[in-house]
Amino acid sequence: MQGSDGMQLGLPRPGKPVIGLMLALAAIWLMFAVGLNWGGASSSVFLLLTGDTRAIIHGEVWRLFTAPLLHAPDSIGHLLTAIIGLYFLGTSLEEAWGGARFLRGVALASIGSYLLQMLAELVLPGSVSARLVGQYWFGLLPAMDAIAIAWALTFRKQVIRLFML
Repeated sequence: MQGSDGMQLGLPRPGKPVIGLMLALAAIWLMFAVGLNWGGASSSVFLLLTGDTRAIIHGEVWRLFTAPLLHAPDSIGHLLTAIIGLYFLGTSLEEAWGGARFLRGVALASIGSYLLQMLAELVLPGSVSARLVGQYWFGLLPAMDAIAIAWALTFRKQVIRLFML
């Protein structure tokens, strides 16, 4: 449907990279949600993949790469926030940047945000860092902030209509 100003109205159509990332996040969340909540699985596997500054410093570097893919298995809201953000912001960025650049940007934002968090935890006094950073951290939400900023910078002259206004 086309609006009076020539704008196309409708939901965005994500490309394969965005769809793949959304499906991967949902599949990983579902696996842990079912396994931990109803399957009797131990939470130690989930915690082994989450971010943990001390563990990463002692060589468990994989945690930087797996932590962004995990979402709270006892809450679907954590996952839905990431998927909705990817759908509405990521689709436009993927179209403008291309799939490979978009995925590199998400990976860089994910790992970079957690590296900055680790650095802050290490340089701040223990009493401050204990309040700011938990022992375990995970999720794509820090990268979603970077995606929102990248979207705003990429489409800075675009008119945004909320509720058709």
